[in-house]
Amino acid sequence: METGTRAVDKLTKLLSKSRPEHCYQCGKCTSGCPAALHTEFRPRDILIMAQLGMTEELLKSKLIWMCITCFTCLDVCPRDVEPTEFMITLRNLAALRGIIPTVYRGEGSAILETGLAFRIPESRVKMRERYGLPPLPRVDAEPVRRLLKSVDFDKLIQRGEKK
Repeated sequence: METGTRAVDKLTKLLSKSRPEHCYQCGKCTSGCPAALHTEFRPRDILIMAQLGMTEELLKSKLIWMCITCFTCLDVCPRDVEPTEFMITLRNLAALRGIIPTVYRGEGSAILETGLAFRIPESRVKMRERYGLPPLPRVDAEPVRRLLKSVDFDKLIQRGEKK
């Protein structure tokens, strides 16, 4: 993964390609959004913030991480705005600045360590033994680890981490 000024410049260009300024606030993106049903995430609000130039606030907001990237908003937008692409680009910019929610840092760390998105707790292993279930299959994390390290994923999830 590219880092530094070039990466930020590329991502900034991608933000404008999502065309948030074309949004006229019809609300279709939010009314069709599955994440908006159960959280405070509203694609329309994110686009308003973008139109108001509130990029810094967006990068620091937990809202950009609530999008489930289903692309429903893109399908229903009458103005061809690309809210999902916009969210992904905002997340990438935030990550380059070290602004990554703890839960995603944990998943990233677990993937690097185990090849799985979560660590299997010892209590789960013991419970399986108690019920006579076979042990969980072993996962060879090395190919995943090599791939992720080749794009500096390990450094990315550590950036800005509270020590």
